Amino acid sequence: MSKPNDGMTLPPSAPQRLRPGVLLPHGRFAWWYALLGAALTAGGLIGFIWLKIRWLPHSSFMDSASILSQGLLFVLAALLTPLLASRRVYAQDFPAPRGMLLWRTAVVLLVWIVMQAMSMWFERSVSGAEEASKQVARWLGLGQGVWPDVAVVLAVTVMAPLGEELFFRGLLYRSLRDGVARWLPMLPSAALGMVLSSLLFAVMHVGDGQDTQWPALFVMGILMALSYEWTGSLLAPMMVHALNNMLALAQAMALPDIQVSTDWMYTLTAASPLIVLAVGWGLLRALPNAPAAMPAADPQSAAPMPPPGSNP
Repeated sequence: MSKPNDGMTLPPSAPQRLRPGVLLPHGRFAWWYALLGAALTAGGLIGFIWLKIRWLPHSSFMDSASILSQGLLFVLAALLTPLLASRRVYAQDFPAPRGMLLWRTAVVLLVWIVMQAMSMWFERSVSGAEEASKQVARWLGLGQGVWPDVAVVLAVTVMAPLGEELFFRGLLYRSLRDGVARWLPMLPSAALGMVLSSLLFAVMHVGDGQDTQWPALFVMGILMALSYEWTGSLLAPMMVHALNNMLALAQAMALPDIQVSTDWMYTLTAASPLIVLAVGWGLLRALPNAPAAMPAADPQSAAPMPPPGSNP
């Protein structure tokens, strides 16, 4: 296997598309970007909680805003980390290449189907897992009014896929993968990045009442990291995540003891993957392109990247 810093991302033949480092080339992130991003997220969350408790403890607006705040914090932390670390953030850092649409769509659908099959097996095989899913659905608090329900739907089906994928896969996974790849070949460094970022992803969701489901959440993190690696596009895990959360929320709405405030909440839930696709595409494509010395995320053009902290 070629070294991760050789800059070669030539169009692969079909059997090579799943090889780490091909469609998602070696990037410029260092391993400590993950620590900086985690610190930014923790600081933002603590600050928002302090603001709510200190100034607006009984505000219904703040209650709805707090549901949406976590996804927004993840977005800001993911984009601010490379900006603070190296004074620049590029489209190649969070790639959304245009080509190979059918291939990337097929990977998204395949990973999503595998994820659903794994989730069904887990809930049927592990004691308490199915009831935990229902408890999480009740904990969301659907049915308290139109705008609170809109906030819940957008938080679960739009902000979570956008923010968590930018942070856990776009920042944490790629930082750990590319940072370790400075000393190891790409395959073990990608595997280590998947394991660590997916473990953090699972631990973060345990606090939402999903204590018994962390093994399934860990596997979900692995699958979404694989979709990123296999497609070279951050839109792929965003779409897998959006489809998964859309289905989970639709199942929650179907529970007999949950009644949403209005019927068009079902339409908003069904449309959420399209919203994620539109917002994610617009956000990622709005980032500036790197100088010619930095390789593009698309496999058709690539060149070696400068080390973190160096001037472009």
